[in-house]
Amino acid sequence: AFAKDQIGVPIFLTILGDVQFESKINDMYVTDPVKNKKEFFWYGDAVINTIVENEGNIYVRPFGNVFIHTGDKTNPVKIYEFNTDRYLVQPNNQRIFKTIFSTNGFINESETNWFSFNKYDFSRFFDFKFGKYYATYQARIKPAAEVGLPDDKVQVDERTVEFFVMPVQLVIFGTILIIILLTFIIRSIIRSRNQGKNKVFKIR
Repeated sequence: AFAKDQIGVPIFLTILGDVQFESKINDMYVTDPVKNKKEFFWYGDAVINTIVENEGNIYVRPFGNVFIHTGDKTNPVKIYEFNTDRYLVQPNNQRIFKTIFSTNGFINESETNWFSFNKYDFSRFFDFKFGKYYATYQARIKPAAEVGLPDDKVQVDERTVEFFVMPVQLVIFGTILIIILLTFIIRSIIRSRNQGKNKVFKIR
């Protein structure tokens, strides 16, 4: 047995009947690359999943932009063009679209061995995000073909999801700093106690 590549070209036909052009953003959530829902990231890619639902009887194609920001979408950290592959959503159906946002360039997720040097890109050690982020999709959904609707016919929708990033570098720095502080405090306590004992001994 063998597999053979095939290419299909969709052909849209206009038939008599009422055109129902109804679509919306059904849901929006964040996962890691292996599809586990997450709201907190130490490293790696945050995958913003957007479900576009087509409640009409014609094919539609969503466009627009996804804005990654810290609360003010007019001042985004990153802007992604939505649906660059121009995928369609079938009538009375829904489709998931993915937007990938890198939270930490230091960790290489394709390398599974944490003890391998290939796991870390030290040139990007300071390339990380920190804090609370929002992903806002401003949708513009259009009919996929001429169906008797005006050329400027478009449906607009918007949805926002939030997630948190605490880079592993800061965790490492914080742990080392706590160890240094605890060591300094313990040594100071021991030194002060020893000095107190010496003073008592001299008085006697």
